[in-house]
Amino acid sequence: MKNKYPLVSIVIPCYNHEQFIQSSIQSVIDQTYKNIELIIIDDGSKDNSISKIQEMVTLCEQRFVRFEFRSRANIGVSSTLNESIEWCKGKYWTACSSDDFYHKDKILSQVEYLLENENCRFCVTESYVVNDLSKEIIKETNLYNVNLKDNITFTDIFLFKVHLPVTGMYVKDFLQVDLGGFDSSLPAEDYDINLRIASQTDIGVLSKKLYYYRSPTAKGSGRKRMPMRIDVSDSHLQTIEKYSDHPLYNLAFNQWNYRRFIFFSGYTHTKLYALKGMVNSKSKANKITFYRSLFKLIFVWKK
Repeated sequence: MKNKYPLVSIVIPCYNHEQFIQSSIQSVIDQTYKNIELIIIDDGSKDNSISKIQEMVTLCEQRFVRFEFRSRANIGVSSTLNESIEWCKGKYWTACSSDDFYHKDKILSQVEYLLENENCRFCVTESYVVNDLSKEIIKETNLYNVNLKDNITFTDIFLFKVHLPVTGMYVKDFLQVDLGGFDSSLPAEDYDINLRIASQTDIGVLSKKLYYYRSPTAKGSGRKRMPMRIDVSDSHLQTIEKYSDHPLYNLAFNQWNYRRFIFFSGYTHTKLYALKGMVNSKSKANKITFYRSLFKLIFVWKK
């Protein structure tokens, strides 16, 4: 298979995921596709992630065509991904979050799709959503894959009708040259780059669940997490502001406000942030989710 199929670059950016990083690495080792280079970058972890990675270095050196592991001070995920692009030598590029893991056929399926669909320079797969014990959460899996279909447009993404999963595989030259990589000024890179992708290429969708996404709200360990961080929400607004002259700008801005009302209304320290979202999304007052979020704003005070 090494001679028949092109080299694929897989990147694992790691930050404080000692509990999950070995599972992530092992899922890449177990891929049915053989012609892979793996780049692992530890982005300044303060836990035992580095030692967990070092335990698997020998296995990685034996398995992959090329293997790199580097660690340094924290610079953020977008800058880390851009750093990896400079090192990678594959025709295709993809990433795996250090708390997620792959289905064994993920890489093979996406490479075959891109080889057969030359009009697509980027494709995604469906995902399972799992808790911290790696057990599927069926309801969240169904929600995560909703509206994931062929012919996804810029408008679908801009107005938050479709949220592309983190399963993307790129033609590397498209990512590096045409897109210019990820916006390193943003703490959350996905919304921004997905809009740029939709502006320049067809988006391929494989109707197969080939990725295991660790839900930020799932239980199963002692981790306490919110469904979205404020800095991630704010990065979405920064991206929307790039399109202030777009005819759909106001709709996107209103939808962003509604989302922050929904996501942050139930938490003690984000009440004001959610309230501002509510005030700027009064047009959504005919939706049941508006009143559910209003109830949480008043009566639910999670820490």
